[in-house]
Amino acid sequence: MGSPSRCSSAVQLRSSIKAFAAKPLGRIALLLFISLALAGSSIYLGYLIAIPVFLLTGLGLPIYLGWNRPRTLFLVGLAALLVAGPIVTAGTVNLLLTPSPAVNGVVFAPHTQSVLQNATVHPYSRAAAGNFTFTVEVTPAFLPNGSGPKVLVVVFFLTTCPDALTYFHQVLVRNHNSSCGAPGSYPFFSSNFSYNGSTPTPVTFVAKVGGVNVWWWTIGVSYLNSSGKVAWLYLLPPNGYTTAEGPVTGEYLSLYLLILPAIYFTVFIYPGLVFFIGLLVYFFLKSRQRRRAGGAPAVAVPQTSAIPTRPGGGTGSTAPTSPPSRPELACPKCGAVVYKGESRCWKCGTPLTSTETPPADQPLQSS
Repeated sequence: MGSPSRCSSAVQLRSSIKAFAAKPLGRIALLLFISLALAGSSIYLGYLIAIPVFLLTGLGLPIYLGWNRPRTLFLVGLAALLVAGPIVTAGTVNLLLTPSPAVNGVVFAPHTQSVLQNATVHPYSRAAAGNFTFTVEVTPAFLPNGSGPKVLVVVFFLTTCPDALTYFHQVLVRNHNSSCGAPGSYPFFSSNFSYNGSTPTPVTFVAKVGGVNVWWWTIGVSYLNSSGKVAWLYLLPPNGYTTAEGPVTGEYLSLYLLILPAIYFTVFIYPGLVFFIGLLVYFFLKSRQRRRAGGAPAVAVPQTSAIPTRPGGGTGSTAPTSPPSRPELACPKCGAVVYKGESRCWKCGTPLTSTETPPADQPLQSS
């Protein structure tokens, strides 16, 4: 067990943090921390990792600091998403302007190298329209065993969709990948180089593009497999797409404005949507807890007191009544109920000098 001094220090630290978060400066600092955590995880870890990070910092941390109102949590989450959008966009543009490493193709066993090696683009970015040179080293000796010894054709693809097609016949008929939209919805260029060689050689393609855009490219080769049919081999980028990133055309501000709407859409769809669903769950649990804690309204149990036994032996009504302040007696003449200590009967005026009760068969008259 910890010493009392340590426990007291921890409690004081938590209390001071909560007190700081309740102040305007503390609220701004917390909002900035949530926004930076969301932006950093989105840029460097990916949007799927940003989901639990945003739930922890944007929902769990404010609740811990005493921000229990769902409306307050909603405004905090919305503000964090709006602030994180421009930050994520700036980080993404910086990553886009960073040149990608050289890309290789698939390696066929028992070889240790690929037919396509060291594919690069130069220059990687350009502010205005101009020529871009794409180069790859083609080595037919690394084709699968049993296939033809030569590379038949080398094909180059340049597109604005990171999941562009990788099959030459689909490009010819413009049957674009569904993730890239309908045919003609994005620029797509291709060219081929008749190789027909069996010796290693560099192959170069030159493309002139401009405007403001982020381009993606890949190179493929065709050969005869062991069955004598034409097969294709493409670059294998390590980015999870079917194409390599680059080149980038346009100035920094133009690129920023180009991808800002897409960044906002992605941030709101992935971490934002999950955050608001979590907020609805918290609101439901909070409401149910409040209902259970309140319970049903308490009902006062009425007190009952029976009227003293009548002279005839009957009992009075058991209806709820207030207990009398003094014992009751009967008037010796009319039988009216009077309080003990009164000098005269309130009904007939008979002096009350005797405490005798009326005969048993005489009913007690009620006022």
